[in-house]
Amino acid sequence: MGVAIHFSAYDDFGLDTIVLQVQKDENEPFDSRVVKTYDTTRRSASGAIILNLLEENAAIGETLRFRLEARDRKNQSAVSPVHSIRIVADDAQAADQVFDVYEKETETFRDKLETLLDEQEKIHEAVVDLAAEKKKTDPAENTEFHDQKLRHELTELANREDSNVELVKALAEELKKLTEQSPEIDFLPPEIARQQELVQQAFGEMAVDPMTALSEMLREPEAKIEDIERQSEQVQENLDAVKDRMEALAKAQTDSRDDLEDALAELREDLMSQDADAAARALEDLKEFMDELAHDLEILKGVQEELIADNEKELSDRLRDSLAEDQTELENEIDEKIEDVQELLNPLRDEPLFPERPYNPEQEEYLVPPAEKDTPNSDTTEETKDKDGSPDDEELEPEIFLPALGGPKPKLDPRFEDDIREELEKAENSDPEKNKMRSRQFEKVQELDLAQKAVESDQQSVEEMIDALGEEANSLEAMQELAAMMNSEAMQQAKGMLQRLEQGDKRRPPKPGAMGDPLAQLSEPIEGESMADILTGLISLDLNARTVIMKMQPRQREQMLQGLREEGPEGYRSFIRDYFQRLTRVQVDQ
Repeated sequence: MGVAIHFSAYDDFGLDTIVLQVQKDENEPFDSRVVKTYDTTRRSASGAIILNLLEENAAIGETLRFRLEARDRKNQSAVSPVHSIRIVADDAQAADQVFDVYEKETETFRDKLETLLDEQEKIHEAVVDLAAEKKKTDPAENTEFHDQKLRHELTELANREDSNVELVKALAEELKKLTEQSPEIDFLPPEIARQQELVQQAFGEMAVDPMTALSEMLREPEAKIEDIERQSEQVQENLDAVKDRMEALAKAQTDSRDDLEDALAELREDLMSQDADAAARALEDLKEFMDELAHDLEILKGVQEELIADNEKELSDRLRDSLAEDQTELENEIDEKIEDVQELLNPLRDEPLFPERPYNPEQEEYLVPPAEKDTPNSDTTEETKDKDGSPDDEELEPEIFLPALGGPKPKLDPRFEDDIREELEKAENSDPEKNKMRSRQFEKVQELDLAQKAVESDQQSVEEMIDALGEEANSLEAMQELAAMMNSEAMQQAKGMLQRLEQGDKRRPPKPGAMGDPLAQLSEPIEGESMADILTGLISLDLNARTVIMKMQPRQREQMLQGLREEGPEGYRSFIRDYFQRLTRVQVDQ
C-alpha cells in the first residue's frame, strides 16, 4: 500500500534534489534516498512522492517516521518536520479506513445524482413531446382548448419537478458535507479536494437554481413552451456536466492509491476535455445566434434593395410619400439590427473618426466605399454651405465593422460600387427628393453589407474554434495546445460575446452555465512559476507559518497574499492569526 507525500519546495539558487528520509527505529539513523532530481535550474517545485509501506516491510504495530530534505545547487539543504505513520489493524480511525468510508459516501452521492438525472430526463422528454405537439397544432383549431390542455399537463410536470428540486437541494447539502470533510481525509490528494470544493461551489448555479427556475416556468401561465423546452434542455446539460465531473474525481480518487501522478495527469486530461466540450456547446449557441443575425441582415438588405428600385421609378406624390414612410420604418429596423451587431462585436470600441479612416499597417487591406460616396473633409463642408447656413446633403460613410475574433476584414460588395457609381451618374438629372432618398438608401445598404460580412467573418472564426475544441487531446503537446486555445484572446472575446448575448437578447432566457459555466473555470493545481510567486511572498515567514499558508484553500490564500502585496506584514499578520485560530491545526510528530 502506498502513502502519498505532497511537497512544495523553493530555493533562490535553484533546487537540485528532493530526498526522502525514512526511520523505522527511533534509535537508528534515517535511511535516505533521492526521489526527485532536477536537471534544469528550477527555483520551485511541487508534487507528490509515494511511500510504499509494503516495500518498507512495515508490520502491524510499528511506526514509520519520515521527512523530506530539499537540496539546492550549492549543497545547502532544508529539512521538513518529522511525520509519522502508525500501522494498525481494524481501526476505524485509520487513514485508509477513513478514506474507504469517504469513497463509499461519494459513491452514494453519485448514485443519488444518477437517480435525479433519470427523473429529470423523463420530465425533459415530456416537455419535448409537448413542444412538438404544440407545433403540430393547426391554428384554425380551437386554440383555447389546446392551451388549457397544455397548461394542465405543464402543471402536472411542475408538481413532479418540485420533487426533483427538493432532491437536488438535499444533494447540495450532502455535497457540502463531503467537501467539508475532504481536508481531513489524509489519503485524498489536495488537487482532488480543491476540485471537489469548486464543484460544490458551482452546484447551486449549475443544478439548484436552473431546476428551481424550470419549476417556476412550468407554473407560469405566460411562459412559452419553447422557452420551457430550452430551460429544460439546459438543466439536462448542467446535470450531465456535474455528473461527468464527479465521476472523473471519483476515478482519480481510486486510481491515486496505486499511482498518484498518473491519476492526477489523467484527471487533468479529463477536466480539460470536459471544459472543452462545455466551451464548444456554448460556441454552438453563439454560432446559432450569428447565423440568425446574418440572415436578418440579408433580409433587411434585400428589402432595402427593393426600395432602391422603387425610388428609381416614376412615382406619384402619394406613392413617393408612402416610399418615404417605408424607408423611415426600414431604417429604424436597420438601426436596431446594426446596434445588435455593434454590441455583439465590440461594445467598447471607440466610434471611428470620420472623415479620415484610422490606419493600421498590421491589418489587411480594407476596401472602402467609392470616393463619390466618401464623406467630405471639414474644409470642403464649410465651402458647400448654402445661404441658410446648412451644408449640402452629405453622403455619410457607413459604420466600419471589424470582426472581434481575428477573422478576415469585411469588404464592400463590388456590385454595390458599380451600382453606386451608376446611380450617382443618374443623380445629375434626377430631382432633389429622389437624389436625397437614393443617398439614404445606399448608405444603409452598404452599412448592412459590411455588418453582415463582419458577422460572417466572426462566425467562421467560431466554427474553427469549435472544430479545434473537438479534436482529441491524446498527447501532452495536444493538451498544451487545447489549454492555449481555452485561454486564448479569441476565446475570451467569444465568452464576452455570449455573455452580452445572454444579457441583451430578449428572445431567449439566459442559459445558466453556458460559457460562464462554473465547471469550465476550474483552476489547475498550483505548480511551476505560480508556486514560485507564492513561496517568494512567504520567504520571510518561518516554516510552520509557510506550511499553514500553503495548506489554505486557494481563495483564502489569495486573500492573504493580496494583503501581503498591498499592505505589507500588517496586511496579513491578523489574517494568519485568525486563520490559525479558526481553521488550521498543523499536526507534526513531536
